[in-house]
Order: sequence, then C-alpha cells, then structure tokens
Amino acid sequence: LTVSAVRAKPRSGLASSDFLAKPVGARYVGLGLAGLAVSGSPQAYLYNPAALQDMTTSGLAVDFQVANQSKLPTEAVLNASSLRGKKLTSIAFAGPQRAVFFRPLTSFDDFTITDTLDPANNFRRSQARVNQFGISAAQKAEKGYALGMNLSYLNAQRGIAVAETGQPPELQLGSGNGFALDFGFRDQRDYVVYGISLMNLPGLIYWDEFKTDQLPTVARAGFGFQPGPAFAFYTDYEKRYYPETKEDPDLWHFGLELAFARWLVLRGGSESSDFNDRNKTNYAWGFSVATARQHTLDVATRVVRVNQKSVNEYYVSLNWPLATEKK
Repeated sequence: LTVSAVRAKPRSGLASSDFLAKPVGARYVGLGLAGLAVSGSPQAYLYNPAALQDMTTSGLAVDFQVANQSKLPTEAVLNASSLRGKKLTSIAFAGPQRAVFFRPLTSFDDFTITDTLDPANNFRRSQARVNQFGISAAQKAEKGYALGMNLSYLNAQRGIAVAETGQPPELQLGSGNGFALDFGFRDQRDYVVYGISLMNLPGLIYWDEFKTDQLPTVARAGFGFQPGPAFAFYTDYEKRYYPETKEDPDLWHFGLELAFARWLVLRGGSESSDFNDRNKTNYAWGFSVATARQHTLDVATRVVRVNQKSVNEYYVSLNWPLATEKK
C-alpha cells in the first residue's frame, strides 16, 4: 500500500529551469558570468566556493536585479525568469574560507483564463516558491590549491488550482524540503588561475504531495589570466544537466576586467551557447566604485534575448566590509 501511494503522487510541474533563479553579483554579470576563477568577492560561493579561500575581509553583500527595459510586454519579460518581479537575488555574509547565504530560487504566481466566456469558472492558477539557505567553507591544501563546498537547505511551497465548467475544481497544495551540495576546486600558478565546480550534486526537493524534484546539475571548468592588478581575462565552459529532458545545454562565458584605479574598475563580457546565433548570445558590461575602506558598489547591464527581442537587465551589488581578518 505504501509503494502504491508513492507512485500515485503527481509531478510538481516545475521544470529544471525554474530552479536556476537569476544571476547573482553585478561583478560577475559584467564579466559575462565568467566567475570560476574570480576571487575576492562574497558572491564567489555561487560560482566556485573554493574562491572564498582568497578573500581578505569579512563582509555583507546584498545583490539585486533592479529593473528590466524592453519593447516586449512586461508579462513576457517576467515570464522569462523563475523570479518574477523579485528584485533581491542574494544576501551573503562571507569572509576568508567561509560564507553564509540566502538565495531565492523560484517565486511566481501565474493565473490563466482558459475560457473567456466564463472566466470565473474556467481558469488555472499556478504558484511556487523555493528558497535556498546555505553555508560555505574553503580550505587551502599543502600543494597550494584550494577546495570548497556548499551545503544548502531548500524550502519550497507549491500550489495548483484548476477550474472548468461542469467539472469539480481541483486543488493541489504541497510543501517540500530538500538539500543541495556544491563542490569547487581552484588553483593559481603565477598569472594563471584555473578551476572546476559542480553545483547541485545532488540537489533534491522532497514534497509531501508531489514526486521528488531534482535540481539541474551544473558543471563548470575555466581559467583566468591575471598578469597584473590592472588587467584580468576570464573564461568558463558550463554544462547543464536537466533531469527531465535529454537536452543538456552548454554555454561559454568570457569576461574582461580593467582597473584604472583602486577605486574604479570597468568590465565587459558575453555568454552564449552558439555565438553564431544572435538569439543565443548575451552581452554585458559594468563597473565598480570603492571607498578607501573597501565599501564597494557594483553595477552591471546584461542584454539578453527573449522572443527574439532584446531585454536590458540592470544589476546592483552592495558590499560592506565588517572586519579585516586575513593578511
């Protein structure tokens, strides 16, 4: 009877892309999301937790996707993301070798009328909310390379309501809990930095009323070239594994960072699954300004393609150092 009950559970109806959330960190957005070899940022936990080893201060980082600009209808722009209308993308307390973070993954409430002649009795409403709470740790080995790991707790709610004329209404409500593990490796040899990361290996949400959902596994490999403090080039190769489909997309990320002064940094980047296809290629640029006490404001613009139209996304990150702990 127990086995029969488990098999009778429906799917939650959430796709793997619904768990990818929005990009985190305006610095990384400005670099085309080429973040595997980047160090010194509290948002490193998301791209390569091993990079936390190279942080020199402890601080608070708050990240936002503040606005969108496009000729498309607002609804079409919002539906391209699992965080519809949500501006906060991450909060992290990070320092040398450690971090604690919060990240919303999914938040939407869709309402669709299925019969305009009788909208009160013919509709479908779909709601979902998934939040991630995690801790990160990094450690440097005797041979000089660094290893890192994230351990996350996932909390989720899901609701589906369907009404149709002549049929009893259907309502499905469920809550879920789960976990995710991420791993990272990073090494630096003179001017070259390289590493790998594996995210959501595994990542699972156990529902009380639905079958278990598996988050997409994301594998990255990349390197950075840093001949001096004024110039850096980064590139990442990313592979995503979606459990519900045989399509496993891969992406390339490229980013360039120029520090004209200690208080001013400019950057630009791009990302694509096919650079020959305009509709599969995104571009980004941004800058950072900092005070003498390392209070930093990062700003970035990312141009993405939705329904073959351009959408400008604007990101802001605020970083407050709390104490100097590593020399």
